[in-house]
Amino acid sequence: MKVLVTGAAGFIGYHVSRKLVGGDGDATTAAANATAAAATANAADVAAIAADDIEVLGIDLLDDDATAGDDGIGYGGIGGGGYGSSSSGYDHASSSVADAAAVARQARVLKRARLAQLAAHKRFRFVQADLGDAAAYGDIHAEFRPDYVVHLGARAGVRASIGHPAAYVRSNITGFLNVLEAARAHPPRHLVYASSSSVYGAGARLPFSEEQAADRPLSFYGATKRAGELIAHSHAHVHGLALTGLRFFTVYGPWGRPDMAPILFAKAISEGRPLRLFNAGRSRRDFTYIDDIVDGVLRVLFHPVFARNTSGGGAADGVGAGAVPGAFAADLAASSSAASGLAAPDVFAAPAADPAADAFAGAPSRIFNLGHNRPVEILHFVRLLETLLGKKARIELLPPQPGDMPETCASLERIRAAVGYEPKTPLEDGLARFVKWFKAHDGVCL
Repeated sequence: MKVLVTGAAGFIGYHVSRKLVGGDGDATTAAANATAAAATANAADVAAIAADDIEVLGIDLLDDDATAGDDGIGYGGIGGGGYGSSSSGYDHASSSVADAAAVARQARVLKRARLAQLAAHKRFRFVQADLGDAAAYGDIHAEFRPDYVVHLGARAGVRASIGHPAAYVRSNITGFLNVLEAARAHPPRHLVYASSSSVYGAGARLPFSEEQAADRPLSFYGATKRAGELIAHSHAHVHGLALTGLRFFTVYGPWGRPDMAPILFAKAISEGRPLRLFNAGRSRRDFTYIDDIVDGVLRVLFHPVFARNTSGGGAADGVGAGAVPGAFAADLAASSSAASGLAAPDVFAAPAADPAADAFAGAPSRIFNLGHNRPVEILHFVRLLETLLGKKARIELLPPQPGDMPETCASLERIRAAVGYEPKTPLEDGLARFVKWFKAHDGVCL
């Protein structure tokens, strides 16, 4: 089984790739393999599950722009990485909190450190490429012929989009179109792409649900991500591609981007520098831990919608049952255990009905929120960091910034019904893991 991941050197791209190649020590069990194999009719996928044989091709530009890390796209071109990770409005510190040159250096070091870890796995390969070059990316896709694509390549950041709109168009629209066109020429079974909670704008009601209109984004960044969703739907409708967009909500955790809140805040607190909080720190964000994000990405990836394009062996209509590799099959099943308070569904079989598919009038295209559904005030986030770091922050409270939303909160009803997604990591636990990583890498990668 072949999976192509754009933005593999970025935050989310690194963690998704690492999970796919079994880089976090997962034990494969015969029971998990048998369950997954029974749920798919595709012989090649069954064989890949039995052998834990997933080949991952990572693509990234490896430029020095921090917002292009897991969004993989800098001013000089488009790499890979979708924070979109990525890309959910982390930026709550003034740009003066960290020197731009230092952030660029940290981004460069982090990308290469992530990539070095992935390169140690024999089933991972890497190509440095610019998604903005349609011919070059098309050739890579055509040669690799992926069964699945995780497109995380985009340019993130609400505030930076205000001053550099052309860079965001090239990254989030032109680059995405090149990925879709390559998929049209050689269709994968499913392509999952990064969108953002920033598509929700004026008039959005809490919690944000996929059924709400997303036609008035408050930032140019959000507008480019919404444009990508519409372009994807058009390609699904016209060309029969199986496509799913994921609206990420404020992703955090180890190996994150250096221009985002956790690292900016932790650095400022540790070094005794002022921490400037917009909207007086009262903004609320739906912080979602990286492990929960990866769980959601892979659950969705291996449960594609199939319509006219059934080359992957899925059903003619509705949700196809994808192959869930054994290395993480047990983790997917466990995430809906009794600990979550829900009955554990069979996450490997196709649900009887997919509410996301109904909204698209037969096109094999869906959109899901991927968040935590528990928004937290930024000031509370800082207080938790103070406790974990054992040092008080020098806080300066500033007025709201243009383009920022006062609160984000993901409705998870649609993704829960479709694939059984349920976030498991409380903010206190996730931040403790982040701080442990930060202390080990501060002064090394940061």
